[in-house]
Amino acid sequence: MGLLLELILWFIIEVVFWGIMFWTGYLLTLIISIGKWKPGPVGRNKEKRKETKFIATAVFGTLFWIGFGIAFIIAMGNP
Repeated sequence: MGLLLELILWFIIEVVFWGIMFWTGYLLTLIISIGKWKPGPVGRNKEKRKETKFIATAVFGTLFWIGFGIAFIIAMGNP
């Protein structure tokens, strides 16, 4: 039972959470740069995932969702 729970948690964190962060950053990068800066490569090659463009894309998405979360909390806290 513990292994199954661990696998489900891994799936949620790795695939869903980081996937959403990366694709949000990917779209933000394309929108902000008006398509002139190509975000990091998307693929199964782990070496390409260590490139600066890939990491920057994921960080943009993460910062967006952190900012969105903070704004949401502030908005819900003020009646």
